[in-house]
Amino acid sequence: MPSKYCKDKIRSKYELQIVPKEQKVLSKKQQAFNRLTQRIESLKQDIREDSSKLDILMELYGDKIAPQYPRIAESRIKLAKVLARATERISFSSRHYNAIGEAIVSLCEEAFGDIDINAELEEFYDRWAENSCRAKFNQQLHRAKEMFADMMRDRYDVYIDVEDIEDSTEGFAQFKQRMKVQIEQERQHFWQECHQRSKRQRQKEMAKKAEEELKQRSIRTIYISLAKVVHPDGEMDDVARIEKEEVMKRVIAAYEQQDLQTLLALEIEWIYKTTENLQQFTDEKLQVYLDVLKQQAEDLEKEKVELLHSPKYGAVAVYSSMPLNIAQSRILRDKRELKDYNSWLMAATSAFRRPDAKHSIMEFVAAYNERQQNNSADDGWYDVQI
Repeated sequence: MPSKYCKDKIRSKYELQIVPKEQKVLSKKQQAFNRLTQRIESLKQDIREDSSKLDILMELYGDKIAPQYPRIAESRIKLAKVLARATERISFSSRHYNAIGEAIVSLCEEAFGDIDINAELEEFYDRWAENSCRAKFNQQLHRAKEMFADMMRDRYDVYIDVEDIEDSTEGFAQFKQRMKVQIEQERQHFWQECHQRSKRQRQKEMAKKAEEELKQRSIRTIYISLAKVVHPDGEMDDVARIEKEEVMKRVIAAYEQQDLQTLLALEIEWIYKTTENLQQFTDEKLQVYLDVLKQQAEDLEKEKVELLHSPKYGAVAVYSSMPLNIAQSRILRDKRELKDYNSWLMAATSAFRRPDAKHSIMEFVAAYNERQQNNSADDGWYDVQI
């Protein structure tokens, strides 16, 4: 049985196209109509495929990757505590003692993003850190607020006073959500203005005709005519009624989304039964449809881009540009690497409990602190022998 992703890749068998009779050449508007409907169908297909792929990746990520981070965080805390206890039973020089303290603090800070910080853990951190856990949190929150303000200024030309942002994680999150809503409203207003400006000139000459055509042949009119034909209530045949129920769902969904292309395709399929009727459309009527279809194509273009950058799929953004099978393999590979890393942390924790662990502890701490100073994303430092 084909997967959901494979099923989504199967295109609709019914295409909304103007087919020329015999050797007739299509007019420019007819050709534009065909290009637009093809583009819209292609965009819809892309969005279906992307959504399906991202959902599959998010499910796989949630099952394979996400559970690893709290486990690694717990292992880091255990390792930090073992290092702390080692300083009580093993004599280290002042330099090595301070280096161990740096490693303990860094291990805790790396873990804090993936576990809840209780009073006991906060007290443990405070014993080794120059600044308390609370002070560190406030510093990080202030830095996050500054970074957010810089991003809003650079990306959206919106200037924010960081003092206006609440001094708590919850308050900061609520502030970001308010700004997100504001930016989305401004973005929609911007696109509407751009669309209106681009349309004004070409609509001047045919504004009255277009308005009249829209009144005569509106999306609502198509919806009503379709509903009369495909509504299942009056159908006596069981098979036909089931088919009409499914079609009626598509009609309602298309109407709610103001999806002219789908409504036109369904209308032709169920009322006209042939695309030949499209050839009878006047240029004025075609222009009305072209304007609506162009806006629909623009909206789909934006939807496609925004889907790939949606915070909903942020966890799998690094995999989103890969083919599905490769992305799935990468997630499984990353899971194995994270498990290997966690196993190494646990092995180090056990090894550092031994009475003769002084040399291996110093070697680990030196490599770990160097890695922290270089801020390297490569975890190869844990190849240190233990």
